[in-house]
Amino acid sequence: MYENALKIQQDALGPDHPDTVWLLTEHGDFLRMTGDHAAARSTLDRAVRIREQRLGPDHPEVAAAPHALGSLLTDTGDFGSAEPLYQRALAIREKALGAEHPDVAETLESCAGLLRVVVRRG
Repeated sequence: MYENALKIQQDALGPDHPDTVWLLTEHGDFLRMTGDHAAARSTLDRAVRIREQRLGPDHPEVAAAPHALGSLLTDTGDFGSAEPLYQRALAIREKALGAEHPDVAETLESCAGLLRVVVRRG
């Protein structure tokens, strides 16, 4: 369904439209949750690139893609690569939205989850 929705969005709005890129990020996160890590990585990398090109590196909407990519890397055990992505998403969100925003809390929770996994694995 995501792939069909993406095709419709891309045909109607273009591949770089903010609504298309939002759906692309959601699709990548869905692929992550279903275990298709290679496809998720490719999709999320593309979403990060497009968001940065369209919005600039510090726009709060840019943070969603590295956050989702950090979740993917956490799931696959690549903790060293996940942490900087979460930190980047956190920095963008704190700067753009303020420290008390719910999106900041979401990223803090993901950072804490990553640390919990790392500590457990020792």
